[in-house]
Amino acid sequence: MVKCVVILLTVLFASCNTSKPSATAETARKGTFKITADESFKPIIDSQIAVFLSAYPDITINVVYKSEAECFKAFDTDSATRLIITTRTFSTDELAYYNQKFPNGVMTDKVANDGIAVLLNPAAKDSLFTKNDLKEILLGISKYKYKPVFDGLKETSNIRYMLDSILHQSNIPTTVTGLDSTKAVIDFVARNPNAMGFVGVSWVGNDQDSEQLSFLRKVKIASIKCESCSLPLYKKPYQANIATKQYALVRGLYYIVKNDQGGVATNFAKWLEQERGQLIFKTAYLVPTKSPVFVQEVDVTQ
Repeated sequence: MVKCVVILLTVLFASCNTSKPSATAETARKGTFKITADESFKPIIDSQIAVFLSAYPDITINVVYKSEAECFKAFDTDSATRLIITTRTFSTDELAYYNQKFPNGVMTDKVANDGIAVLLNPAAKDSLFTKNDLKEILLGISKYKYKPVFDGLKETSNIRYMLDSILHQSNIPTTVTGLDSTKAVIDFVARNPNAMGFVGVSWVGNDQDSEQLSFLRKVKIASIKCESCSLPLYKKPYQANIATKQYALVRGLYYIVKNDQGGVATNFAKWLEQERGQLIFKTAYLVPTKSPVFVQEVDVTQ
């Protein structure tokens, strides 16, 4: 009888031990995951991560910045990448494919609107352009003799946007110069009077940020003709102009996350949609899409 009792107690204790959650088990507030994000948005994503981690100190985020196409490749092939941030979401076919590929499917949503800023050297005489002007500059057939410069020649969101929305073609013109980063584009424009750079507005829109203020001292931002305005107005990529779509070069910002059923990656994705995440987008001069935006006209002549 004694042996039977000992065996029974051993089994009971083993059962209790296996029912305990692992000390390393992931929850919404504790765990590690990897983000692969579009390099065009590095300043704002760095800010989002810093504030998020201050609220969730037991979470570790490994972030890598790449071109947009490389973000989608990482999502597909890198098991560690559980969330990407890009300027496009999945097509219907892609969404169906990934909902089948990953056990719990995927989630995606637009969290902000962004604009592409057109940068000029301070010595440039021209600062007002139409979308057709930009097209002719990119094709090398313009009366304006500017050298277009991007953050790379392949697979970047800035290149894809200009190909899709301005050039309406798939081939990058030979007139375009590609550099290895947004900072390199800004520095190139600052050094070359005939350069025209194309960067995400989150790199130059916030004049309260010391680094962006230093960028703004080196370059100037062009104004693009408003296509929806009744008068021939030229607009800069200010927040109000992006919100009202009066600025001509507007695009969305999306997250795509592998559904971890309430884990850390989903927690961060939902953070981007909620009040604090949306406020950070607003502070960075993007336009949040999940919180109300009010545009008020002000008479500056009085």
